[in-house]
Amino acid sequence: MDRIDSWSIKSGRRHALIACVLLASSLLTLSVGCRSQAETPAEPARPNIIFIMEDTLRADRLGAYGNPNGLTPMIDSLATEGVLFERVIAPGPWTLPSVGSLFTGFYPTVHKAMNARNDRGGGPHSPSTVTKLSPDFVTLAEKLQENGYATAAACGNWFIVPRHGFGQGFDSFDSRFTGNSVRGYQINRSAVNWLKARDPNKPFFLYLHYMDAHGPYYAEPKYMEPALSTLEQMPNKTRLGRGSVILPRIDKQYQRDPRHRQLAAYGEYWTLTYDMGVRQADEYLLELRNSLKELGVWDDALIIFVSDHGEGLGEHRFGGKPFWEHGYALTQTQVHVPLIFRWPGHLEPGRRIREVVGLIDLMPTLLEMLSIEPPPGIQAESFYGLLRGGEWRPRPLLSEKMKQMPQIKSLVSGPWKLMGDIEQNQWALYNYEQDPLERQNVSAQYAAKFHEMLEYLRDLDEMNVELAKNVDAQDTGLTPRDIQRLRSLGYIDGPTDTRGEPATQPQGTPPATTAPTEG
Repeated sequence: MDRIDSWSIKSGRRHALIACVLLASSLLTLSVGCRSQAETPAEPARPNIIFIMEDTLRADRLGAYGNPNGLTPMIDSLATEGVLFERVIAPGPWTLPSVGSLFTGFYPTVHKAMNARNDRGGGPHSPSTVTKLSPDFVTLAEKLQENGYATAAACGNWFIVPRHGFGQGFDSFDSRFTGNSVRGYQINRSAVNWLKARDPNKPFFLYLHYMDAHGPYYAEPKYMEPALSTLEQMPNKTRLGRGSVILPRIDKQYQRDPRHRQLAAYGEYWTLTYDMGVRQADEYLLELRNSLKELGVWDDALIIFVSDHGEGLGEHRFGGKPFWEHGYALTQTQVHVPLIFRWPGHLEPGRRIREVVGLIDLMPTLLEMLSIEPPPGIQAESFYGLLRGGEWRPRPLLSEKMKQMPQIKSLVSGPWKLMGDIEQNQWALYNYEQDPLERQNVSAQYAAKFHEMLEYLRDLDEMNVELAKNVDAQDTGLTPRDIQRLRSLGYIDGPTDTRGEPATQPQGTPPATTAPTEG
């Protein structure tokens, strides 16, 4: 298919698609964002860009976001040197749909890279096909490549690989080591090797995707041993009954260890092992910084640090069971992610921004920073004006495409969170500032806000469904090696209970109000 210098789907349908975007957007009833009016510099800056994706990292695990446990001194230093966004919403609660939106500027329903299906009849956690990111989208990497950037990626997540469409625009894409066994030092080594061999006369865009916080949870003994000793001495631990909880598979290095097997019966063990993975991830980022400083490419680079989604750590119940996992809910624990920009001499260090922004909007924001036009017709909107301290109008942000119940959707607008089942027309409204765990449905008390957000969500979903008709998404089959890697990631055979046996998948949805069919 011929490419044009902007996003297209089956080139003859491009203008109809953009018209659909504009028409559907006009139906929305809440205020929507607008592109910032920042002045374009006469000589557009072309910094080196280091884009750090820390998979499955909850914002509340970082000291910069208020965590008192000292898990992330390296990441916290980035926040001190840069600009931190306090409220960033991911478009999906797991990697494939979320990163697909980040790369394309479209919601998951539209880009369709959001499915890992089983066509062989073995249950939803034994996928045999994955929906690829269509080559008809112009990605962030492609826009940078078109504008003179050398582009490279080192990625540990099996879903984000060239065979699934994510190699578009990358001169080099290292995915040889995908799987949860990959540690941060492997990503670092790949990055350093590429940097040493690159053309020094071109600016570079380096996408690094780490997996140290992802389940099965693991951390090296220097982190785990002191933590386990503390856990053993902890009074009143929460014992988990057999089959009563949804957990990631226990790491293979712990499965035969009696100490781990004994402590895995307690909820605190799973939260602690997750936290130690976060601590280890931070140490690998310190190693990355030191290596890149030696190469002379760190100090002046534009650094973007972010996660694709969060993680449930036992706070919520689905199917009557607490879970330590992701992809099964659209609660803030899974869709609130950290975001830090660091660019010395260009961004004010130490700033904190409270306005809600979307992970989906990173593409046009970064492109505007570089004075590069984004592909026309994308749903994402730049928040560069907000980043620079200028005026900016927020818009509600959609999250969707849970693994088990894709009809569940949520919408965040300021402190308000609408969540529910679009097929059953059952909804709940939360104020997550006052109710962080989203347990109190206040749709009756705030009926006007409830209906306002519900109307917006319905219109946006209608637009997404219409846009998706123009997207020709293809599936790719899984090889035996693929299945082995997915099993290591915990995506095959499902989560487990404390004894390592398959757990019942969550069946529930958030407490809901049945919305009227009109208004």
